[in-house]
Parts: sequence; structure tokens; C-alpha cells
Amino acid sequence: SPNITNLQTATRHIAAFYKAAKSLEQYYSQLELHCPSNTVTDQIFPYPTRYTSLHVANGTATTKIKFQYDRPVVNRKLIFFATEESSKDKICVKFVQSYSKEAHECFCKLGHAPTLRGFQKLAGGGWIMVVFDALIEFETLHEHMKKQPLSDTVFRDIARTLDRFHSSGFVHGDIRDVNIMVSKSGPMKFMFVDFDWSGKINEARYPSCVNRQSIVRPEGALRGKYITQRHDIFMLQQLKPAPTAI
Repeated sequence: SPNITNLQTATRHIAAFYKAAKSLEQYYSQLELHCPSNTVTDQIFPYPTRYTSLHVANGTATTKIKFQYDRPVVNRKLIFFATEESSKDKICVKFVQSYSKEAHECFCKLGHAPTLRGFQKLAGGGWIMVVFDALIEFETLHEHMKKQPLSDTVFRDIARTLDRFHSSGFVHGDIRDVNIMVSKSGPMKFMFVDFDWSGKINEARYPSCVNRQSIVRPEGALRGKYITQRHDIFMLQQLKPAPTAI
């Protein structure tokens, strides 16, 4: 009958599919895995490969700078080392959904932030591309303090710089040892980074997700609440060198 014929046909198809699946499984299980020597491929990088310079060049302030991604920044999400094609300058390209251009530029004027080269909103999704100098000769304060304590002199310099930043009308919001960079060698220099939460006093607020479990934060540092100078100072005090035993 037609039903018997259809059933037999379906059975043969299922059997053929099962046999093919087993053959493919056996074939791929015997393949050797050939990993390329360079595991960083173009596929893992974002699509933008040029930015609009914030600085006047050749009489125009709308210079498009082309760059090539090098590698992701270790332990950072959506931050990449890159190289400008024409100048060969080393840069960092960061993709965020919140960032204070003004706060970054304020620290730049104080001489304690990497030069901000580009800042532009991308089409769709609310993403911002931020481009600034790569701090190749710097390391995080966190890494530095694994090897030696922070000196009282440098700590006071950092505190004075933060006070000048506050006097300019801004708050940072996330003063931690991973957001302060120090020079690896030579005279001690320091740079503030990560202005995702930063902004003007009485305007900047904490985001919806604030880590209070593994990071010591001041009272009142809660989602949606205003970021204050007192909060920044509290966070900085967590980095203060311990008194030297006599």
C-alpha cells in the first residue's frame, strides 16, 4: 500500500542519514588540528579601521586616520592596540557605550592622561569609538605594586592631580589601581585612564552595574547615584602606602 511504501522510503532515508553522520564523525575525529602561528585574526577585530582626528592637520580638523589592529589589550574588553598606517604611531582603540571626552581632556591638560586622538559615535547600537595614545612604556599601578610599594611622594602627586581635576568640575568614578598607569622605568610618571563613568560634578552617575562584592567602594556608590569627589578620594585612599615600620 502507499503507506507501507512511504514508511519504507522514510526508513531508508533515516538509515542513510545515520550512516552519513557516523562517517562524518569518524572522518573529523581523525583530522589533525592545525593552529595558525598567529592566533589573532582579523575576524576578532571590530569593523572600524579609521577614525576622525580631533587635531588639526594640514589646515583641516576632519582628517581621517587609517589604522590596523595589532592585538587586544590584555584583561580589557573591547580595547585594542593598533598602529596608524601613515605615522606608525601606536594607539589604543576602545569601544564603549559611555565615556566622558571632557574628563579625559581635562586630565590631558593636567599632563596625566594619554593624548585623546579620536572620539566618535558609531552608527547604531549606541557605541562610541575612543582613540588615544598607547601607553607602551607604562604598566598598571596594580602590576607595579606587585613588585614594589607606591612611594609617598608619588601618592601625594596623584592626590594633588586628582584634586585639580575635581577643581575643574569633574569626577572620575572608578579610581582603582588598574585605572592608574605608571612608567615602567626612569622618572616616575603616572596617567589616569578609563573615563567610562566620569563626568561633570552633579551630573555623572554610577551605571546600573557596580561591583561592590570584590571591590571596596564608599558608602553611596550605588547604581544611579551621583558620583562625588568624596567617592574618588575614598577610592584613592585605598591605594595609600602603608606606614613604614620604624
